[in-house]
Amino acid sequence: MKTLVTFIILLFGAFASFAQSAENYALLPGYTATLSPGQKMELSIQWTDPHGKNNIGGADLNPLWQVNGHSLAQLESSDGDISNSLIMAKIVYTAPATVPKKNPVIVTVTFHPTGKIDEKAIVILQCAITIADAYK
Repeated sequence: MKTLVTFIILLFGAFASFAQSAENYALLPGYTATLSPGQKMELSIQWTDPHGKNNIGGADLNPLWQVNGHSLAQLESSDGDISNSLIMAKIVYTAPATVPKKNPVIVTVTFHPTGKIDEKAIVILQCAITIADAYK
């Protein structure tokens, strides 16, 4: 009986640690993308649960979105723009009106997997977006 209880505790511990693993997160649409000047693209944090179901991360993640290291309040015209949705795990990125000198533009999201700010684990995901003028 003691062996069975120990096995169940170990199994539960392994399941709980898997469920909170940073490896279960991805930034969609992926690591890289290409946009034309002024074009829009949705980015979202995807979490794969232990059963293989894909979910969009919830507002409890408290994500910090940045472009080229600039927060929303610090964005420059060459960075483009970010519009938050009601779901904090999703944004709409708008490419700058002209091809920026610093290309690709790096969109980064940082968050604590459980949403608790005092948590030590931090997940950082990014997408390198190349802004290319299709007519040149």
